[in-house]
Amino acid sequence: TGHGVPGALVSMLGISFLNEIVIKKKVKTAAEVLEKLRHRVKTSFRQADPNTQSKDGMDISFCTLQKSDNILYYAGANNPVWIVSKNKTLEINELTTHPVLDKDDFYLFEKKADKQPVGKSYGEIKSFNLNKIQLNPGDLVYIFSDGFADQFGGPNGKKFKYEPFKDLLLSINQLKSEDKSRELIHVFDNWKGSLDQVDDICIIGIKI
Repeated sequence: TGHGVPGALVSMLGISFLNEIVIKKKVKTAAEVLEKLRHRVKTSFRQADPNTQSKDGMDISFCTLQKSDNILYYAGANNPVWIVSKNKTLEINELTTHPVLDKDDFYLFEKKADKQPVGKSYGEIKSFNLNKIQLNPGDLVYIFSDGFADQFGGPNGKKFKYEPFKDLLLSINQLKSEDKSRELIHVFDNWKGSLDQVDDICIIGIKI
């Protein structure tokens, strides 16, 4: 949807729809939540009509955690999930997966999202995939919006981008939660400098 009032409106509706789907209707499967959320967004904005011009929607990472055996179920609309671990491999969808980055004996794994938003999109509409990730005690799960990586700044006024963002999360991995938060804010403010902030930022980290 973009920024400003339209983005705020869709975000507020999305929160309301999620509460309805998860709390009232008790839908607990991550992919099914996104399917029902997409249906609510499309009908609310009359996007079911193929002739409509509205493309309002949202990107989201949605996870559920099975605490008894540390299994994370994840579904994503354009937004991935990252896991930082001391282990060199991770089991995703019952397949051994290797990290995309490592630093100081910590490893970052990525499960990419489905390349479609929650809402009307161009091209073929596919069902959202449900991904099963076997976590280990001490692993850190990160989900986030695109605000940090898309912020312009630095010496050349360029975007921060995702690869430096991954490296940053690995570099602060051994800090306490509150120190991680302070360091992220510090790095962001230094990068942004005197430029305007592009977007809202949400970064959620969960330690297993």
